[in-house]
Amino acid sequence: MRVTVLLLTLKRHIFLGVVCSILLLFANAAFGQSTPVTVGYRDYFFGNNVDDELTGEKPQSKLWWNDGFWWGSLWDPDGETYRIYRFDIATQSWTSTGTAIDDRGESRGDVLWDGSKLYVASHIFSGSSAGGPADEEESARLYRYSYDSASKSYSLDNGFPVVINGSTAETLTLAKDSSGQLWISWVENSKVIVNSSQGSDQSWGNPFDLPGQGTSKVDADDISGVIAFDGNKIGVMWSNQREDKIYFGVHEDNKADNDWENLEVALSDNNTSALVSDDHLNLKPACDNNGNVYAIMKTGYLGSEPLMYLLKRSSNGSWSKTEVWNAQDNTTRGILVIDEDNDKLYVFAREISASPPGRILMKVTDLGDLSFQDGPGTPFIVSDLDGSVNNPTSTKQCINNESGILVLASDKNTNHYLHNFLDLNAANRPAITQFTPSAGSAGTPVTLTGNNFNGTTLVTFNGVADSAFQMVSDREIQTTVPEGAGTGLISVTNPDGTGFSTQNFIVSEPPFYLTTLADGPGTITATPPGGVYDSIMTITLEAEPLPGFLFTGWSGDLSGTTNPATLEMNSDKTVTANFAAQGGGNAVVHEESVIGGLTSFSTITTNEEVQGVDDDLYLIAISTKEVVDVETVSGLGLNWSHVLTQCGGRNQTAVELWMGQGNTNGSGFISAQVDGFPENAVMIVSRYSNVDENDPLGEILSGNTNGEGGACSGGVDNGLYSFGIGADFNGSMIFGTAAMRNRSHSPGEGFTEAAEHAQGGGSGTSASVAVQNMPVLSPGNYQLSGTFSNNVDWAVIGVVINPEGGSASHFLSLGISGAGVVDVDPPGLVYDSGDEVTLNAIPDPGFIFAGWEGDLETTLNPITVNIDSNVTLLANFEKPPVPQYQLMLGVTGPGTILLDPPGGVYDSATVVRVH
Repeated sequence: MRVTVLLLTLKRHIFLGVVCSILLLFANAAFGQSTPVTVGYRDYFFGNNVDDELTGEKPQSKLWWNDGFWWGSLWDPDGETYRIYRFDIATQSWTSTGTAIDDRGESRGDVLWDGSKLYVASHIFSGSSAGGPADEEESARLYRYSYDSASKSYSLDNGFPVVINGSTAETLTLAKDSSGQLWISWVENSKVIVNSSQGSDQSWGNPFDLPGQGTSKVDADDISGVIAFDGNKIGVMWSNQREDKIYFGVHEDNKADNDWENLEVALSDNNTSALVSDDHLNLKPACDNNGNVYAIMKTGYLGSEPLMYLLKRSSNGSWSKTEVWNAQDNTTRGILVIDEDNDKLYVFAREISASPPGRILMKVTDLGDLSFQDGPGTPFIVSDLDGSVNNPTSTKQCINNESGILVLASDKNTNHYLHNFLDLNAANRPAITQFTPSAGSAGTPVTLTGNNFNGTTLVTFNGVADSAFQMVSDREIQTTVPEGAGTGLISVTNPDGTGFSTQNFIVSEPPFYLTTLADGPGTITATPPGGVYDSIMTITLEAEPLPGFLFTGWSGDLSGTTNPATLEMNSDKTVTANFAAQGGGNAVVHEESVIGGLTSFSTITTNEEVQGVDDDLYLIAISTKEVVDVETVSGLGLNWSHVLTQCGGRNQTAVELWMGQGNTNGSGFISAQVDGFPENAVMIVSRYSNVDENDPLGEILSGNTNGEGGACSGGVDNGLYSFGIGADFNGSMIFGTAAMRNRSHSPGEGFTEAAEHAQGGGSGTSASVAVQNMPVLSPGNYQLSGTFSNNVDWAVIGVVINPEGGSASHFLSLGISGAGVVDVDPPGLVYDSGDEVTLNAIPDPGFIFAGWEGDLETTLNPITVNIDSNVTLLANFEKPPVPQYQLMLGVTGPGTILLDPPGGVYDSATVVRVH
C-alpha cells in the first residue's frame, strides 16, 4: 500500500470564533454618511462566567481610538481576565495584545484615553441595586498604561493598579480635568458619590457626597456618570427616580473638590404620573469645548410617549430635549457618539421587540438641527445566531472620518461579542474590488480594479510600498509586487483615505508544498499527485473514508463539504479531511432520539412511536420537577433496567438513565411510571445500532455542581460542566445527558446534540433534559462537557456505548513532508494492539529521504513499528543540497576584477559575468 497523505487522529474541535478569524454574518459593505447597509460581525466566544453587562452598561465605555487603530477592553475566556485588544478595520477582526487588565469576571470597566495614557476604572458590578462598602478585593481599581507606537503595545505603569474607592456599584465612570485631576462618580446608599486624585494618579482622597444634594435621595436603581467638558469643567449627571428628574452638577477645574455650582435640572416632568427618569444615561461633551453637553437617556413612559430623549446643555447652563425613540419602538440602553468632521451625532440602542429579539439600532442627526426620523431607525448589529444582542458600547472620544464609528455589543445567552463598523468616508475612499493574479513573487505585475483611484499616492502589499505603480484610470491601477513584501492585503491610498483588498495577495515562489491531513479514518488523493508543485496550478483533492465512516468536510486552506474539491496551489497549503463514524464496521451509530413528556399525573410517554429493532440499544433519559424516582419503564416488549440516577447539587433537578436491549415486539410508544405526582416531567429515548450485546456499556459516570458523583445539597449554580470519561474500543459512542430546568443546553467540544426537551413554560417548576453524542475514533480519555444558557442547578450522566465485537485497535498516522511515498506492510490504517508494521520511505526523483519524526526519530529506513498505541510518524523528503564552488581570482598589474553576481562562491551551474 502506498500512503501519500498525512493521517492524524485529531480531537475534533467546535470552532467558536478565535479573535483573529471573525465569522462574517452578513455581506460587508462600505458605508458613507447616508443610511448604511445592515451588517454585523460576530466576534468571538467570551465564556460564560460573566453576564450580559460584560461590554459595559449605560454610561461606561469599553473602546478607544489611538494611533490609527481602534482598541478595546474585552474579556479573554482562556486567560480568565480582561485584556487589551486591537481592532483591524481592514479585516474587521480583533487581535489580543496580551496585556491584561482586571481578572475579576464580575468587574466592569470604564476606559479613558487622554492622548498619552490609558486609564481603566474597574469596579465590581452590584447589579440593579444600590452599591455598598466592599473589602479590598472588591474595591474599585484604577489601571494606567503607557503606549509604545513602535510595537503597538500597552504596558502597565509601575504602582498600578491602585484602589480608588471601597465600594461596589451598578456603574462607575472616569474623567480627567484640564489640570490633570482624575474624577470618578457612582451611586451608593441612595447618594451620588464622587472622588478624585490628589496630586498624582496614584493618590486618591476620601469619597464624598456630591455637594448640593441636600437631603434628597436617589433610588437604589439610579446611576451617575462623570465627564470633562468646556475645557475647564467637570460635570456629573444622574437619574433620580424618586423625584422624577435628571440632575447635572458642575465643578470648575482648580477649585476645591467640594466647591460645586448650583445643581441643574436637565429634565423633569411633574405633570405626568409616568416616570420621566430611568437609570439609562450616556453623555458626551461637544468636540470644540464650547460648553455644550449631550446626553441620551431613557424614560419610564409607555404607550405613545417618548421613550428616549437626547438632552442638550448649552454653554449658559440651559437644557433642551429632543425625542429620539418612542415607547412603541421598545428600545433600551442608548449610547451616543459625536462626529466632529461632519457635525453629526449618532445614537445607538437595543431594540427588544425585533425578530430575532435583541438587535442594535442606529439613528443620526445634524448637530446644528437636532431632530430624528420617526420609527425604529436603521438596524446596525443583527445576528441570526445571537438572539439577545445587548449593551452597545463605544468610545468617550469624538470620532472623525479617519476613525469611523465602532460599536461593540454582546449576547449573554450565546456568550459572544458582536460589532459593526461605520466608515464615515467610504464615499471617496479607494475601494479594491479585484486583483489579478492572486499570487506571485517579487516583480510580478498585478492589475488592481475598483473605484476612487484618482489621486492615488500610495500602493502597498502587506505594508510594503510599490514606488512605480501606474494609475491607468479611476478604476484601474497597474502595480508590481515589491521586494520584501509578504503575504497580506493590498492597499490603495488617496487624499480621502485608504482602501484595502478583501483577500490576501499571496507572495511566494514555487515550488509549493501540499500537506494533507486526515482527522479520522480515511485518505486523501491529490490530482495531479506529488505533493510539490513547481508552478501555480489548480489541483483536485478527493477524501476517501474507510468503511463505516463518513467524510464530514474540509478544514485548513480548504473549506466546505464538496468532494472532490479544487484547490489553487499558489503557496504552501495544508488541508484536513474530517471523517466521522457512520454505520458499518464496528462503529456505534446513533439512529434516532424521540422526546416525551408528562401525559398524566405520574406517566411520561413518548410523543411518537419509537422504531423497534432487535439488538439495538435504547437509552432513556428522564427528568422531573419536583424530583421524584422513576419506578418502571415499559414499551417495545423489552426488559428495561435502571442504570443510574444523579441529583442536582441543590436537588432542584435530577436525571435518571434507563436502558433496554434485546428482541422487540415492533415499534411503539415508550412510557415511564414515576413515584409521585410531579408538576412537569420529560424524557428522551435514544436508539443506537452496532452495540455489543453482551457488554453494551463501558464507563459510567455522573456529576453535578458538587463534582463527580456530587451530593444533593451544598452546590452552587453555574453554567458549564466537564468530566473525564474513558473509552476502551475503537468505534465507541460517548452518550451524555443533562437535566437543567428552565435553561437550554449547548453540546461540548466534539459532541452533537441529539435532542432537547422542556416542559413547564420556563417557570420555576419546569423540567428539561438534553442528550448529546460523540463518536470515538480510537480508545482513549475524553471530556464529557457542555454549557447552559445561564447558571443553573444541573445534573449530568455519561456512559460509553461499546461497539459490537469491540477491540482495542489503534491508528497508524503517516505524514509526508516533501515529495515521496511510504510503503506500509501489512497495509492498512487500523491495527490490533501488538501488531508489527514495516514502513519504507521512497523519495520521488530529485529528492532524498531525510529521516522520521514524531513518535520515532531516526534516519533508519525501512523501520518496523510495534503498534501498541496510536502511532504518528512523519516522513521527511528533501531536495539534495546544491553543490557550491569557489571562483578563484588572480590579478597581474594594476586593476580589479568585478563579478556579477558578486560573492565568489556559487551554486553549481550559476552563470557569472567577469569584467
